[in-house]
Amino acid sequence: AAGGGAAAPPARCALVTFSGEVTLIGDGLGPAASIAGDRLDSFDGVLERGRAFVRDHPLAGLGASAEALETKLFELEEGGPTALGPAVVAALGLCGVGGEPGAARGARVVVCTDGLANVGLGNLEDGDAAAAAFYERAAALAANAGVVVDVVGIEGSNLNMETIGRLTTQTGGDVNLVDPAGLTRDFAGFLADPVLATDVRVRVMLHQWLRFRYDAADEQPRGAAAAAGGGPDVASFTREQVVGNVTAGTEVSWEYQLRPTRERRNADRQLERLPFQVQIHYTRPDGARCIRVMTQAKDITRNRAEAEEEMDAAVVSAHATRQTAAFAGAGAYSAARGNMRAWNRMLARNKVAAPEVEGFQDQLRTLDGALEQAQAEERLELGRNASEDEADDALDELDEEERVQRDDLMAHMMHARSAAPTRSARRTADDRLATVVMKGKKAGSRKG
Repeated sequence: AAGGGAAAPPARCALVTFSGEVTLIGDGLGPAASIAGDRLDSFDGVLERGRAFVRDHPLAGLGASAEALETKLFELEEGGPTALGPAVVAALGLCGVGGEPGAARGARVVVCTDGLANVGLGNLEDGDAAAAAFYERAAALAANAGVVVDVVGIEGSNLNMETIGRLTTQTGGDVNLVDPAGLTRDFAGFLADPVLATDVRVRVMLHQWLRFRYDAADEQPRGAAAAAGGGPDVASFTREQVVGNVTAGTEVSWEYQLRPTRERRNADRQLERLPFQVQIHYTRPDGARCIRVMTQAKDITRNRAEAEEEMDAAVVSAHATRQTAAFAGAGAYSAARGNMRAWNRMLARNKVAAPEVEGFQDQLRTLDGALEQAQAEERLELGRNASEDEADDALDELDEEERVQRDDLMAHMMHARSAAPTRSARRTADDRLATVVMKGKKAGSRKG
């Protein structure tokens, strides 16, 4: 657990270890404390124990504690069971979650594990719904307090990243599978990306001639129909998204399109530019609540080649990666694969080969290969794809046209929702696929 953001130097660091019990080492300068037995089953009790430990042993700045922490770290030995869930809650307590308002804002918890959580809170050995609900609760608590949670798993272990990765989804953290030699690199990467703002909400407003395309994470139909005798529904050209914790690498994006003529007021007008507005509500590390409003008017073109020539290929590639991963996460594997091929064709048509774009294409190819393997395993074990509405030749049908119709992709995505629980359950035993999907959802144009 790392606390003390930009507004509260010096940085502080605490160490929590876990096996059959949880050990609070803190900054390594004072006595440690253990949580064991039935106490590992109490969410509130473990959280309070973490807060009490810091009250009794305030954390020293990293400059004073680094040597002691290094010594404690190299003294660690592999244990048996894995009390991962209680350790996460205890770490949140060390950060001050549940204590004074704002005390934990900007803190970061990095979870490193090589085994399946099987002791106390969040025990995944039985695979029951209560365990999954625990990770949702812990993630929500961290996100509301402004704490980022990252998860690093050791390759080759049975970790159930599909479930413990939920800690990262809500909090804006990262998830990764590494070999032991890669741990130093990953930890350095996490800590080099500090939290810039918390409780972030973004509102985007389009011109009334435009509407948002359907988003994979959205349960509502794409674009509301025009009201009888009036203009379009306001909800169809405004979109609000809760982002939560934000770092320099955080990105969100949306797609939009022109409305049909019948839905556009004064459709005969000849407009040369259309306005866009973004409103960002956020809390700074010092607790100040802020709003930033950006408004721009963009030139209109009716030439597709001209529009594509002016695109920011890195931003488009990152959006394509996030959208494809969102489809996969919703259980729509064929729609995800068709979507990534449509975007790749567009990039290839414009001869885009910038280094930052090549990184995303590598990521998309990795995701495509993982999804293809997952579908092949489904057919081998089940005799069909997990989604009965997703025909084996669905991907071929989507590839028939040079330009895939996005509505067809969305239809496949909707049909495949019935497979979402089955495929999510299968990913609990496939850490590689679960990690690839979660990492894809966080793709940003400023990081590979």
